[in-house]
Parts: sequence; structure tokens; C-alpha cells
Amino acid sequence: MLVALALAAARPPADAPDWLGWWRPDWTLAVFFFWAVAAPERIGTFCAWIAGLFLDAILGTPLGLNGICLALATYLARRFNSRLVMFTLLQRTLAVLVLAEAAQVMHRSVLTIVHDVDWLTPALYAPAVATAVVYPAISLGLEALNVRFVVR
Repeated sequence: MLVALALAAARPPADAPDWLGWWRPDWTLAVFFFWAVAAPERIGTFCAWIAGLFLDAILGTPLGLNGICLALATYLARRFNSRLVMFTLLQRTLAVLVLAEAAQVMHRSVLTIVHDVDWLTPALYAPAVATAVVYPAISLGLEALNVRFVVR
């Protein structure tokens, strides 16, 4: 989870084009979704909310914005855990896409109200797609770690 927070706080270089920043995955949402499905007894909504508050402090976004987005995504993943466990990796990836897009819409709506940010830009859809693209690798990697540490 600390690695996901570090990756979420990482920014592209200053001379990089703007479109490169649009395609940054929501690493924390993907990791919390995985743990909420794989081991719901280990991760909770409160833990996701606290991680989101840390992310808000690091990124300088309105306090509680990332916290509520992560907490809501984690709650929904835990709520529908019995169904999500039976899904294939592709189906869980589509669920991550839907959750990431819902979180992005909520995040962008608040930023539009607070900071008068343009609402309809590629930045609205690109992070959710990028999150769905990297989720299979995150899932397979964390599953390998989970099996390695649980077996011993």
C-alpha cells in the first residue's frame, strides 16, 4: 500500500507533455480493490479513508476527497465480495474500470466546484482506463505475494 501511495504521488517531469499526466493510473484504488476482494478481513473502509487522507495531504487536493473516493470503492468491493471472488480477472478488471471512473467523476466534480477546473477533458476518462490496464498486473503480482506469505 505504501508503494501504491508513492506511485500515486509521483508526477511526470515538468517538461513532459500534458497528456502524459492524464494517463496516470489510480494505483491506490487498484490496490485497495484487490485487497478488498482477496482478503476483506485484512482491509477495511477506514483504512482506505486514512490512506486517502494521506494522499490528499501529499497531492494538495481538498482534504477528504481522495479519502471518500477510496473508502467508497473499498466499501463497494467488500460489499460485493462474494460475487467478485467468482469473477474472472477480466470481469474484475471491468469492475475496476467502472469504480475508477465513478471515483474520477466524483473527484473531478468536486475539483470543478472548488477550483473551477474544466470538467470535460480527457483527464476525466484516461486515469480510469489506465487503472484498468494496469490492474491485471497488480492483481497477479499481489496474488503471488499473498500466496507466498500465507503459505509460510
